[in-house]
Amino acid sequence: MKKNVLLIAVGGIGFRHFQAVINCKEPINLYVVDISEEALSRAREYAETVDTKPDIVYSKDISDIPEHIHVAIIATSSLPRRKVFEDLVANHTVDNVIFEKIMFPKLEDYEAVQKILEEKNIRAHVDCPARLFDVYHRIREESKECKYFTAIMRGSNWGLACNAIHLVDQVAFMAGVDTKKIVCSGDLEDDIVASKRNGYVEFFGKIIGNIGDKCTFVIECDRKDNPLSFEFFTDKAYYYVNEGEGVFKKVINGAQDSIMVEKIKIPFVSQLTNISVDGLLRGEAIDLASYAETRPLHEALLKTFLSHMNKVQGTESELCPIT
Repeated sequence: MKKNVLLIAVGGIGFRHFQAVINCKEPINLYVVDISEEALSRAREYAETVDTKPDIVYSKDISDIPEHIHVAIIATSSLPRRKVFEDLVANHTVDNVIFEKIMFPKLEDYEAVQKILEEKNIRAHVDCPARLFDVYHRIREESKECKYFTAIMRGSNWGLACNAIHLVDQVAFMAGVDTKKIVCSGDLEDDIVASKRNGYVEFFGKIIGNIGDKCTFVIECDRKDNPLSFEFFTDKAYYYVNEGEGVFKKVINGAQDSIMVEKIKIPFVSQLTNISVDGLLRGEAIDLASYAETRPLHEALLKTFLSHMNKVQGTESELCPIT
């Protein structure tokens, strides 16, 4: 029997999810909902280029979809996401949901959504896909018995507010630490800029923190012209990763003459979401972080950005418009 997969919002990152889900191996009916006719038309045109694909229904209204949804992907921007989720589960039975990040722009949203997830017994995950990359699984395995794990992640103009959650989640995964023990602070520029996404803002500067006793991190985004690169230090080895250039380096501590350099290939979202959806449809555990696991990371970052924004603007807002 075919199962029902719902994708809400098919513009931007939602289109990448669409490109992936259309290749699911499990038999599905795919329902695509977006208020934008342009976004729906783009999805239709792409689907016409794919030979083997599921049955697809396109709609502007969530009321047009079946009552039972086996997997829902909510790829809206952050501001409407909580309401979209609440409207969905108010009238539909949902088994699994994948939220795009940053999940919500207000701290109160996280507890409210978790209560609904628990009440309705919905499995929830968040789209931080670095957990699916082979290179980070490798570092995680090699770091299991390490006494410390330090991450320095820096580059230019890569979207600190939008993407810091990816990096913090990635570090927590590799270090194998309890995400509830995160503490972080910001050394951020006072110039808060408009995001490329209308109605949202971006920050420049550093996020510094630790997760438990073992893991520390520094995440930096400046205005120069440097590629985003990652350095990881443990008591066993040093690792360097540049995803854009596909470069991985490793130096074993105490063996500086044995530098290992490899080319790596980082998959796109359009090659990954189908893997997670297929796993959920089969009732399997998947590599994406659960809602409960990533919630503390989201909240810590949101508090950092919100505190800085209120200080700079002289406000007491409870909403930080990042997505």
